[in-house]
Amino acid sequence: MITAHIHRLVRNLTNRSYVSAGTYWAIRRLTGVQFHFVYATYLNSSTSTQVALPLEFFVLESEADLKKLPKNIEIQLNEQSGFSCRDLFEQNARIYLLMDGEKLACQLNIRQSEVVVDSPIDLILRFESGTAFLNYLYTRDAYRGHGLAGKLISLACEDLARKGLHRCLAHIRATNHASLSSFRKAGWTTCGRIISTTSGRLIAAPGCEQSGMQITQFKRV
Repeated sequence: MITAHIHRLVRNLTNRSYVSAGTYWAIRRLTGVQFHFVYATYLNSSTSTQVALPLEFFVLESEADLKKLPKNIEIQLNEQSGFSCRDLFEQNARIYLLMDGEKLACQLNIRQSEVVVDSPIDLILRFESGTAFLNYLYTRDAYRGHGLAGKLISLACEDLARKGLHRCLAHIRATNHASLSSFRKAGWTTCGRIISTTSGRLIAAPGCEQSGMQITQFKRV
């Protein structure tokens, strides 16, 4: 057991993504300043990601789509979507998921135009026409370590391209090395940063406006 832990530690210390995440974690703890990376990808409808059985890919755009799935799936989606599925549909959002039979394996949301987020702080994000925003990417514990997050990202982006969108953005905590790795493996690149304090102040957002994302801080009443 101890040997396995040592091997894991050595492997992590030679992983640049892991070391970078650890550095940003230390900065946050020591200074109260936190970083989010903004990642981007240009959408391409000519690619075709394959899903191996028994996994199935679903796109939910309405309550009618949701009703085709087992009731427990809606409950699970709501736990990791930020809003309820029905609220998301009212906001013209889409939910993408991978299912293993009647089990939810991986999910993400796609939003457009204007999005309110509470991470890293309360912000309003506004996007140019033709640009989508990906958030709430989540893989269930039993399905982690199999590359499903990257596969779902690619499937969602291919669907967005077929719908006429040309770019997709996402913001990811600089300490979340697993998500950062998934996006990089899916071909995404860094285009900006959101720098804020843990006390709730926006410091700067270099590169974001040039990438089609306007950021405004707001205070909840």
